[in-house]
Amino acid sequence: MASQTRSARLSKFLSLVVSGKRLVTTADSFVLLLESVQDQTDHAACVERIIASPPARNALHAGLRFNTKPDFLNKHTSTFIAYLMEPTVKALCNGQFLRELLELIVEPCTVWNALLQAFRSGQLTAPATHAFAWLLVELLTSSSTLEIDVTADAKQVFDNGSLLRAPSRETRELGEKLERILQVR
Repeated sequence: MASQTRSARLSKFLSLVVSGKRLVTTADSFVLLLESVQDQTDHAACVERIIASPPARNALHAGLRFNTKPDFLNKHTSTFIAYLMEPTVKALCNGQFLRELLELIVEPCTVWNALLQAFRSGQLTAPATHAFAWLLVELLTSSSTLEIDVTADAKQVFDNGSLLRAPSRETRELGEKLERILQVR
């Protein structure tokens, strides 16, 4: 968490975005939005604020597409995905809020395709790979109807084999979970 002064500024920035008084129109302002979200210790309350705010949802949707290069995916996009991993987020409205945010990330498929490409080319860091694997499992187990063919993409990711060889036990466990999901499809 940032210093108290920085946290206060980040909280104010988030409030301005949520209220629609501050637009996020550049990659730099989007990074600041992500920092302000990640500085919120109550993940569920923060997600509720975002879901309740069309300007905040729009800012996230657009901002995630400002930069889809591997460096940005590793430093920023994946950290936002990791923020959503908090179990209290999935518990909100039986997972509906989480599904809405995941759809916001992957549709249209610009960010999804960039994540897939970065994964396939080995350009995701270990934490970004973990976030990507978690996202993939969540999308596969979601009741959402998506424009992307998550099952076909998941098979390609699994066939790559790198999730099961990941240094992180948590990532390997997601790879094993992915395998079990694919076996029943």
